Amino acid sequence: MKRPKSNHHGSDPGAVCSSKIKRRRSDAAPHVVEEEQGNPRGDEDKVREELKDKILELLQKRAESSTMCPSEAPRALHPETWRDLMDVTREVARQLALDGRIEITQKGRAVDPEAPLRGPIRLRLVSRKPPSTSGPPNSN
Repeated sequence: MKRPKSNHHGSDPGAVCSSKIKRRRSDAAPHVVEEEQGNPRGDEDKVREELKDKILELLQKRAESSTMCPSEAPRALHPETWRDLMDVTREVARQLALDGRIEITQKGRAVDPEAPLRGPIRLRLVSRKPPSTSGPPNSN
């Protein structure tokens, strides 16, 4: 009688060996590898600046009221490892919103960038139109 192949996880057939899901060092985003090599900040400032620039660039190429998914920026910069950059991308987007450069939206409505962000978000530029003046023009 043949014994079933052992998955060395006991009787849990759904368990997966962690060695099967670990990423190779060569697959890691550049800032992750640098952090592992002893640079405590990695290249975090550079990555943040790249993400900020890419978010603004992508939004400026769109119609004024158009939005973008935050994942578009890291996908454009690091197509193989963009998922590793999503937390920092959301942080960068939050800072851009706090600086008044973009709005973070959920379900089409702007949200407070200081509030906890849960669930899907989108980004859009703050309106470029000058504020309208109300009232009659000066006749002086």
